[in-house]
Order: sequence, then C-alpha cells, then structure tokens
Amino acid sequence: MGIGSGSLYALGEWLSVIAFLVMIFLLPNRLDWSTVIIATIGMLLALGMTFGNADSVPLMSTWAFGLTLSLPFIFYAVALWVVIAFVLSAMKNGEVTLATGVLLVMLGHRSIPLTYFNDVVLIGLLFVSMYSRSLDYRLIPAKA
Repeated sequence: MGIGSGSLYALGEWLSVIAFLVMIFLLPNRLDWSTVIIATIGMLLALGMTFGNADSVPLMSTWAFGLTLSLPFIFYAVALWVVIAFVLSAMKNGEVTLATGVLLVMLGHRSIPLTYFNDVVLIGLLFVSMYSRSLDYRLIPAKA
C-alpha cells in the first residue's frame, strides 16, 4: 500500500492538512475576536485531550490530528484552528451550507477508507458545491 517511502494514508493526510491550511487565505476579512477566541479554545482543548489522555479517545484524536501524524505536529494544530475559525465565521455570515460542508469534510476525511466516512465526505463536498453553485448564480448579471 505504499508509494515509494510514503503510504497512501500519509499522502491523503498531507493533502487534506494542506487543503485546510490553504483556507487561512479566506479568513482575513471574516475574523472577529469571538471567532479567534473560540477557535483557539477549541484547538487548545483538542491539544490537551491529545497530550493528556489520547489513548482514551483514539477516534477523536484521529479525526482531529490524522492517521499517520507524519507531518510536523504544528501543521495539524494550525489546520484544526483554521477549520474551526472558518466554520464559525461562515456560520456568522449566514453561510450555513458552506460551514456544514467544510465541517463534514473535516470530520470524515481522516477515515475515508470506511464506507460511512466516505459518505460523510461526499455529503460535505455536496454542500460545498451547492454553496459555490449559489455564488455562480449571484455573480451572473440579470438580463434586462
């Protein structure tokens, strides 16, 4: 199941973490203090859970930080913060479909080999595409 020195799981994990980190470029105009504080608290709680007693919550650790942890740990922590901040800011802006889609992809992508999580990711991507499709309609000028 490997590709050279890395496995398919690690490759998928790297791509997902990078994709979530890229979302940071969508945040600057969306952030406010409450979003920053809540995202920071959420990330710190997840970090505390992982370092405090990770073996008692393996599923949550997997969702939040990945299967292989082959990237530097800070990437996972920052990606988690970005996802929380993005979802909160999207909900505050009334973009519930987008927020739900991103959240479902984040929760499901870590265990995508399982059918259930595959379905969760597909539904999340459907929500994101529904949101982006509604943007297309708003960007097309109405004919006179």
